[in-house]
Amino acid sequence: MNQDKIQNDPSFWVDQLLWFWDIVEKGSAEFRANATQERIVNSKKPFEPDAVESHTGWPLVIMMVFIVLLTFINEDLTCISAGLLAAGGIIDLPFAITACFFGIFITDTLAYFLGSRVGRPIFQKVPFRWVIDEGDVERVENLLKMHGMKVIFATRFLPGTRLPTYITAGILKTDFKLFLLYFLLAIIVWAPLLVSLAAFLGRPMLGFIETYQDYALIVVAIIVLVIYSLLKFMLPLATETGRRRFVVKFLRLKERYIG
Repeated sequence: MNQDKIQNDPSFWVDQLLWFWDIVEKGSAEFRANATQERIVNSKKPFEPDAVESHTGWPLVIMMVFIVLLTFINEDLTCISAGLLAAGGIIDLPFAITACFFGIFITDTLAYFLGSRVGRPIFQKVPFRWVIDEGDVERVENLLKMHGMKVIFATRFLPGTRLPTYITAGILKTDFKLFLLYFLLAIIVWAPLLVSLAAFLGRPMLGFIETYQDYALIVVAIIVLVIYSLLKFMLPLATETGRRRFVVKFLRLKERYIG
């Protein structure tokens, strides 16, 4: 079926409904008892996301804008969700990647300019004081002074470090062109990697929705959280610093709750 016709031509639905009512009244509608063997076999086949026609036109534009706006809340969760939309055939993978790329670019560029315009007082303002620790800012400042723009590239792959890093880079008045270079290189690698990974991992997981249709939203939420947890905890463990922080946090939790 042509998707534009389905969405924009009400008469299409009217004709289909009239046709359906007509065959029901005449008793010629197909039921399971009189369906062909081929129809029965096809009805038992699993859902194929590739067979779903992706959104085009204005629905696609609106969806991409929505993805861009969601990156303001959480970039990684948005990339994972976009990957799941691609896995479900709702949006083509290249469009999902493109929307995430622009969303991340806008969000983190704004973080840099907020740091350069407002300065250190920004860490005392809501909501930044809720999510950024002053100690993190000092560590980022030292890392930027020692390693320069390499830190900008590296933090893209370490969830939880980006916002303080980009704001601090703005506060230190680092060369914006150099910042932009490393920043763009990191997004070019990160956005396609994360969205594609979520689509790859999410495709088999979406099969659970067919089995647990009444709990579809819960299943999707669990899938997103599983992928996000793997990202948030496994990536930092790949670095020596990340492993040390994990051990410190583990020991603190052990001391607090176990003794």
